[in-house]
Amino acid sequence: MHQPTRLRCSGPHDLLTIASLLLEFQPDESVVSVCMRGDTVKFCARSDLGMDDDALDATAAQLLRGFENTRGREFILLGYGRDMLRVRDAMVALGARLGPVVTMMVATNHERFWRLEDGELPAHAGEPYAVENSGVAAHAVYRGVSLRRTRAEAVAAVQRPPAHLRAEISVRLEAAFERVLPMDPDDRIQLFGHLIDSGDVLASDDAAELAALLQVQDCQGEFLCQLSSATAARFHARLVEARAASDEECEADVLGPLALACWLAGKGAQMNECVAQLEEVAPRNPVLRLLRQLLHDAVPPSRWDSW
Repeated sequence: MHQPTRLRCSGPHDLLTIASLLLEFQPDESVVSVCMRGDTVKFCARSDLGMDDDALDATAAQLLRGFENTRGREFILLGYGRDMLRVRDAMVALGARLGPVVTMMVATNHERFWRLEDGELPAHAGEPYAVENSGVAAHAVYRGVSLRRTRAEAVAAVQRPPAHLRAEISVRLEAAFERVLPMDPDDRIQLFGHLIDSGDVLASDDAAELAALLQVQDCQGEFLCQLSSATAARFHARLVEARAASDEECEADVLGPLALACWLAGKGAQMNECVAQLEEVAPRNPVLRLLRQLLHDAVPPSRWDSW
């Protein structure tokens, strides 16, 4: 889910593009649920086409919890895929579970779009659609917002380092442990604060030190104390660098803080990828338990600062 965002759009074409910008990639074979309150997007969430009934029920329940938590007024469902009948069926199935709060459904095959009427695709040939032709996209490019073509591109930064670099990373990480573990605890916390809150790109050795420091419980606690809506974007950038400097033995204690920073910074695709990796490598990780609860309850990131 993405945090509240102010928008100005002229119709369904721009809505389809706004969802792509909020997700940071162009969805495909997906339904994107956009929760609105007036002209503000409270959150948007992507789900796959072809979910079974149990998955649809769980998705709708989570969306409605988010709707209540963010005081939404309406849902707009946006469907993306090549088979318009399959897209229609997925939107109608989810819309039936969400109920009357769904006020609009729009489907696109990435070349044309249709606004559904009473759950049916209209008979006409649709309207032309291309992300790059949207005024919203042009404004986003002007502001320096990047849009990836695929989810794989959007989550590439939080994946494991390439296999051919892992031996070098392990050597650098071992040296980082040798430097930071003998340090006085207060000095470790001070170094951690300097690295995690740096406004500059970390050198490789510094990124390895940050990954090593995240294995220390006191540094994990300091991270949670300092994480806020104001620091999330900076912390996210530094934690991405620590992810690239971590090996399989220490990756879980980097992925947890990174997932939290992604959640608070509105990097939903990367957060979900971090959670999926944590489920695989450290299903009992305490930060993962917190993340599961946040996602299940559809807690808006705006609440973090008040806790």
